[in-house]
Amino acid sequence: MPQSTQSFLQFSYIRDDTIVTRGGDLRAILMVSAINFGLKSQEEQDALTYAFQAFLNSLDFDIQILIHSRKTDIEPYLAMLQNRVEAADSELMRVQTEEYIEFVRSFVSSANIMTKQFFVTIPFSFAKSHDAGIKGLMRTLLPVRQAKTDEMTKEEFNAARTQLVQRLDFVAQGLHQLGLRSTVLTTEEILALLWKFYNPEKQEASHVPAGLQETTQ
Repeated sequence: MPQSTQSFLQFSYIRDDTIVTRGGDLRAILMVSAINFGLKSQEEQDALTYAFQAFLNSLDFDIQILIHSRKTDIEPYLAMLQNRVEAADSELMRVQTEEYIEFVRSFVSSANIMTKQFFVTIPFSFAKSHDAGIKGLMRTLLPVRQAKTDEMTKEEFNAARTQLVQRLDFVAQGLHQLGLRSTVLTTEEILALLWKFYNPEKQEASHVPAGLQETTQ
């Protein structure tokens, strides 16, 4: 009998904006803003580099930095422009908007316009594993053949999440000092992100399929 997709996921469920792995570890995800590093002066670039190095050295736990790239979907924008064409009061405005629509459509078809999102994954484990680090964090979101499911009580979860929130606050403050804004992904946003990872051909969908909700508790 074919295995379900969920059998290949190493997380057990998502609850209170937190991923719980099958080994009983917790993960939270920060979505982080970007800065245009290339437009900074050499002095500003050096200052940011040293500040980021100091931020990493201040951590006594591992983090995972993830960059998610996807092709930009311009259809909603073009649809909005088309509505303006139909509502235009003058023929000149109508013609100019139509020409602009064709320009944008032609430009995007000839260039690979990508949208990038930046995420930081923060872990917490009661028992610190020797296999922690980037490889261990990567496997949180990657398929595996087998994984052990550890039951966690509500009290254990709340205690672990309290520690995780402290780490989240520390990382967010460190990123803020670098001029980066961050926000914690909610349960629904985590589900949507994972759906895009595992379904890249359908990542432009505006909602997560109802069946995916089974991964939450």
